[in-house]
Amino acid sequence: MAFNPTAISLFLNPWFLVIVGAMGVTCGYAYVLSRSIWVPVLIHWAAVTVWVLFLGGRNLVLEL
Repeated sequence: MAFNPTAISLFLNPWFLVIVGAMGVTCGYAYVLSRSIWVPVLIHWAAVTVWVLFLGGRNLVLEL
């Protein structure tokens, strides 16, 4: 939020927080099951890629 103040409304959106929490639980569970950091990394990469490319998500890092 410090690097992109225009994204504050997104980061404080309750639905976004629920989705981020679910992603955290999913990635944590994947790590526990696989004992490898690469499985949650791939899950996270796939989710962000789908969000940015196909679901109209904004790439907030490039909007500085």
